[in-house]
Amino acid sequence: MKLLTTSQQLLVLLASFLVPAPTRGDDVNHVESIIEWIREKGGFFNPNIEIRRVDRADPTSRYGMFANGNLVHKEKLFEIPRKCLVTDSSDDFDEEEEEEEEDSALSCQTARNLIEEMRESDASARTPFVNYLLAEPWSHLPSSWSVEGKKTLGNMLKKYTKTPLPPHNFDKWIKINWREYCEGSTDPFEENAALIVVQRSWDDVLIPVYDMLSHRNGKYLNTEDANVHHLTKPIKVRASRAIEAGEEIYTSYNMCKDCGNRHETYGTPQIFSDYGFVEQYPQRWILGPAVFDINEAEGGGLEVDADEYTPKNIEYMQGVQSGMKEAAEALKTVDIPKNEMASILLYNEALIKASTLFLEAALDPTLGDEL
Repeated sequence: MKLLTTSQQLLVLLASFLVPAPTRGDDVNHVESIIEWIREKGGFFNPNIEIRRVDRADPTSRYGMFANGNLVHKEKLFEIPRKCLVTDSSDDFDEEEEEEEEDSALSCQTARNLIEEMRESDASARTPFVNYLLAEPWSHLPSSWSVEGKKTLGNMLKKYTKTPLPPHNFDKWIKINWREYCEGSTDPFEENAALIVVQRSWDDVLIPVYDMLSHRNGKYLNTEDANVHHLTKPIKVRASRAIEAGEEIYTSYNMCKDCGNRHETYGTPQIFSDYGFVEQYPQRWILGPAVFDINEAEGGGLEVDADEYTPKNIEYMQGVQSGMKEAAEALKTVDIPKNEMASILLYNEALIKASTLFLEAALDPTLGDEL
């Protein structure tokens, strides 16, 4: 029997709490209805790709988009008409309405429009997309956690190192952005809709199908988009390289062409806060004075690519390593919802792994005088 690593055990535990509600049919029907609806509206979905559970035999595994045939460089994967989008327009999603100014990264009007669509459900003009969102598990972002869960994560990030670790303000989305900036209600249904916008939107736009792509960088990133913020043109997503049959199709939350300088400030900690998961390798870490990537080595294993190694960032990362190991011991006695604990342990493990790899690379004697 194959033994699971600690990370695999935690992922299985976390997934067991994220099974979609069964009230609106199975997920295959949702996917098929969305694709059929997109095509009816004049859109396009490449017949050589499919959206399914990553593990076909496990209904708790995440959604993914996969190539079921070879795709050539620049081949169109899908095209989504603008009439299918949920946007920040305040006039029945009229794309020529002047955009509302927002004071936060959460688009308040997009959230309000989504709430209206989700309450209309089968009467919505976007029923297939809305029903898919309604059938998905409610948000598992740290912002939606229990009071004790948020306190536990906050303690881990603040108590065991000289300075707090990122993600900072991980609970901002509901407490600050939704309730204060957007003047949103405390209705759990509406708070969940706001977090859907945080997790799934491109700034102020929710894009059916595109939001089903998972994030991964490096050699795995294989898509590029066009027209996301154009007022009238449909969104087009193409292959950014040749994609072989069986490959998963990925987007990027921080390394895309339209991501600006996000790669300089946005990495694994921020993705954990805003999307609710620890990204697969490669990972991008911005921890105090230490800025580095963890990549998969060609011959197997992992390797660190750091901007520099200095006495300052080595001392800092030693503090991260020892602090997170101490925190891991303390977490053994904490009683919070199991899905929240599973997420915290995954992030704790990622911090220990990242700091250990950084220190192994920094203290490698072959670096010689580089320190």
